[in-house]
Amino acid sequence: MAFSPDGMFYLGAKELEPTVGLAGTGIRGMLGVQNEKEAVDDIMRNADFTSVEGKDKALDDIRKVS
Repeated sequence: MAFSPDGMFYLGAKELEPTVGLAGTGIRGMLGVQNEKEAVDDIMRNADFTSVEGKDKALDDIRKVS
């Protein structure tokens, strides 16, 4: 429930979804826990794609996620 100059109104799940998603990401980040998508995104961001060894390591790390 929230208040505005026009009175009181309710926020539904659809309106709260972006906030809840960001809060969950923040809490997981503080605890050092990632969901699968975040883990894969992190691996891809930090991977060395300039060498065969770097590509192989990224693929191995992605396979370990799930």
